[in-house]
Amino acid sequence: EWHAVDWLGWHPQGDGDWFVGINVQQGRVKDEGDFKLKTALRKIVDTYGTDIRLTANQNIVICGVKPKDKEAIQALLTGHGIKDISEIDAMTRKSIACPAFPLCGLAQAEAERVMPDFNARVGALLDKMGMPGESFIMRMTGCPNGCARPYMAELAFVGQGPDLYQVWMGGSPNLDGRTGWRWKDKVKAAEMETTLEPIFYMWKTQRSSQAERFGDFTTRVGIDAINAYIEKYETGTAFKNVVREELAPLTRTVTKSGTMTKPRGSGARLTSGPRKQQIRVTDELHSMLKAQAEAEGLHISDLVEQLLVHSVKK
Repeated sequence: EWHAVDWLGWHPQGDGDWFVGINVQQGRVKDEGDFKLKTALRKIVDTYGTDIRLTANQNIVICGVKPKDKEAIQALLTGHGIKDISEIDAMTRKSIACPAFPLCGLAQAEAERVMPDFNARVGALLDKMGMPGESFIMRMTGCPNGCARPYMAELAFVGQGPDLYQVWMGGSPNLDGRTGWRWKDKVKAAEMETTLEPIFYMWKTQRSSQAERFGDFTTRVGIDAINAYIEKYETGTAFKNVVREELAPLTRTVTKSGTMTKPRGSGARLTSGPRKQQIRVTDELHSMLKAQAEAEGLHISDLVEQLLVHSVKK
């Protein structure tokens, strides 16, 4: 079964060595102020003889790290201002953009230089609406050629002119099985929040369960239902009487056969904030968690969060 994995952070390589994935915002390797990624990479390769690999998500993987060098390489990265994966918010981690201005003669709008701001603005909008920690695959290109593969994203902005973007939605959160679809033309960058507010609120209030991702939701309901909802939507509704997604106390138990009983209360989240840490489990345990999450209509991350918090609070 296909799973989209970015392999950021530290992982055992399988041959006794380690590799570490580094998030590179919009693929720009540079030295700027205290952030000195270019210098750090050169020092690591020269000193430790590691391999460097580029990923399809514009990130870098340093391979062949000897166990004895792991701590020193991490210290070198930290000392050059490279954030640990635990410090990268989920929206940034999932986003990519093409170079656009000033490097591409085909660009009609900004992409790489404004994508960090778009990530922050979307994250702030979701948080304001009571959806802390939610994220999805978001991409941006400066023209319709789509070098950052915007047509596969759950939400994408494709340049159509100075500060104007075509908006696409509906790509798969697992990057499989389908592309997205064009929703709206020539949306002003400055109007991004007001444009997306009703769609995000519709997602929050009408998704089949908390496990339903943004791309799956917009594809399921379709463009006609979205447009009809927006026509009746009153601006600011999403910010009135905001209910943040928090869980009631859990009463989940695990039977001797390994079956997990359901907790009382809603399927909302127990904790707030972005999910940035990784926990590695066996294939057998992953299959158990996935089956239980599907049975309860939960995202697997929500199920794991419930189990862990309930266990810690015992």
